[in-house]
Amino acid sequence: MLALFEIFTKRKNKRKLSSIREEYIQNFSMHPEHQWILEDPEFKRAFEYLFDSLDDRILAQLSKHKPVIFIKSSGRLSLVVPSQDQAHIVMLFPDLIKVMHSASPLRAVAILAHELGHIYLDHAHKDLDDLSAQLEADEFSFHLGWGGELFSVLEDHSNSRDCRLRLQNLSRLFKSKEAYEHQSAL
Repeated sequence: MLALFEIFTKRKNKRKLSSIREEYIQNFSMHPEHQWILEDPEFKRAFEYLFDSLDDRILAQLSKHKPVIFIKSSGRLSLVVPSQDQAHIVMLFPDLIKVMHSASPLRAVAILAHELGHIYLDHAHKDLDDLSAQLEADEFSFHLGWGGELFSVLEDHSNSRDCRLRLQNLSRLFKSKEAYEHQSAL
């Protein structure tokens, strides 16, 4: 079985890994709690996509703090348990595991990016209401390039008032991006 680090370094036509990226991926791959990810091709692929979307600035910020550990648990989709003694914990629930094994696994990557957003944006130490934290984490995922996939996930839960507000916010981000791209093309 190849570690995630080895997969990244052996990819053809892949940009040279920065030392920050190399160290982050290697630490991730070597963590004993992540072996379940490395043993499943779909999970490995999802995390490859996620790490590809994180730039060195984000990886450096995530590396400054305690490690981020992804574990399986029961519940719905995922959640972050920030700043435990040794690490930030991202709990992946059965619904998200199913998405990772589905025909559209990139939706899972969007959710993982959203959860990393909570950690990167340090929501555990900010006085934010839950909806504001969700909106910020959605924007983090959007700016990494996962907006469409996240929108698709939220549409599945649009009966929730918070999800409808989150969808509206993502729609606004898409419109702003389109307006910017249109203006840049002129």
